[in-house]
Amino acid sequence: MEMKRGHVLAVPYPTQGHITPIRQFCKRLISKGLKTTLTLTTFVFNSIKPDPSGPISIATISDGYDLHGFDSSDSIHDYLQDFKTFGSKTIGDIIRKHQTSDNPITCIVYDAFMPWALDVAREFEMEMKRGHVLAVPYPTQGHITPIRQFCKRLISKGLKTTLTLTTFVFNSIKPDPSGPISIATISDGYDLHGFDSSDSIHDYLQDFKTFGSKTIGDIIRKHQTSDNPITCIVYDAFMPWALDVAREFGLAASVFFTQSCAVNYVYYLSYINRGSLKLPIQDLPFLELQDLPSFFSVSGSYPAYFEMVLQQFTNFEKADFVLVNTFQELDLHEKELLSKVCHVLTIGPSVPSMYLDQRIKSDTDYDLNLFDSKDSAFCTSWLDTRPQGSVVYVAFGSMAKLNSVQMEELASAVSNFSFLWVVRDSEEANLPSGFLETVDKDKSLVLKWSPQLEVLSNKAIGCF
Repeated sequence: MEMKRGHVLAVPYPTQGHITPIRQFCKRLISKGLKTTLTLTTFVFNSIKPDPSGPISIATISDGYDLHGFDSSDSIHDYLQDFKTFGSKTIGDIIRKHQTSDNPITCIVYDAFMPWALDVAREFEMEMKRGHVLAVPYPTQGHITPIRQFCKRLISKGLKTTLTLTTFVFNSIKPDPSGPISIATISDGYDLHGFDSSDSIHDYLQDFKTFGSKTIGDIIRKHQTSDNPITCIVYDAFMPWALDVAREFGLAASVFFTQSCAVNYVYYLSYINRGSLKLPIQDLPFLELQDLPSFFSVSGSYPAYFEMVLQQFTNFEKADFVLVNTFQELDLHEKELLSKVCHVLTIGPSVPSMYLDQRIKSDTDYDLNLFDSKDSAFCTSWLDTRPQGSVVYVAFGSMAKLNSVQMEELASAVSNFSFLWVVRDSEEANLPSGFLETVDKDKSLVLKWSPQLEVLSNKAIGCF
């Protein structure tokens, strides 16, 4: 079942200066996958005889002056009154004509000179129905957070959103159900103990595809008979199979990349070269081996994760949109490179509105944490006591696994500085023996979790 395109009926006031901008807008809508029909009065249509083979469909309406147009009216007042009478009827005829077609009219874009067109739209129950986005992140903190922040932006634009969490993640964090973002649970096949209970990343991904596809489908079916059926899936690039689920139900689909255009373009080049990457990269000649992810700089490291980042590109160009968590000014050249492959929309940085434009007053922090945040207040208050630019912040996210040699090297490197080092429970055993006991608590901290936004925005941080 392919996605059904929206169909816009564009109704300009019948003069050159009004027809032209609405017609140009129609071209933009078509480039985004929408169908458009432009209305012209019978007199204008007969005067210009537009090419019927173009991408914009043309339909005629009446202003009551089909033979000689506006100049044959007695006054502008009479013309506007007659246009309202005849225009309302003939626009209604066009809508009825399309009601039983494969592409019924779903929206009217009308010229502000013709406010009565709104009444026509409402007569045919073209009330604005909110789109409903089902957001499907990969179930780790660094992937859930940016998609959740994106959901907040969508809500601020009038869309309804439902965020999916795996059953294990949901039960682990028990999110507040009263927030504006609806929550729905899906299964990755490991509902009781999550990823750690799988035999391998390969097994986990296969099971997630099987159970995730089914349970996402169940959510879509549940909403099909509601007032807000799912209209679009925004899915994590780590889960390319979600595109197949969207297409099965005839939904729009947008893939969401959590990393920048630069990183994604490097991975894409490796994907099309079957996992290899030749340096220097023609379009990014300044990148050296040491600048690249360890998938490349340390051959054979994290092979399962490397396969996962490459699999992001198996069908990404088939998605309706490619969303990237970056902003154009940061990734201008790299966005242009990636845009040669697919239609890229930069929607980042997906951080709380308080740190950006402050348009969403309630969006002050990341409000969904997979890790124990009890050290949050202590961490920020400690940083407030440190001199400006004096602290080295060390954090490797929730997926990286450092061995004891790497941890020892890091410990040796930071020991000469004031530092804040986030070491997860699973990594603590790899610290050098006795290291924690030697840390000067006034000068440095080792924590299991930190509130990263507050940390990075604190004046004390000098290096990350």
